[in-house]
Amino acid sequence: MLERIRSTGELSKQDDAELKSILEVFIPEAGLAMKQ
Repeated sequence: MLERIRSTGELSKQDDAELKSILEVFIPEAGLAMKQ
């Protein structure tokens, strides 16, 4: 995923969802803030 982001310079919807789920694991408050 990260290699694809580096090579294309953009996030697909799938990448965005993956990043959000990763963030929510490490920083639950960040996930809550994103959903509002």
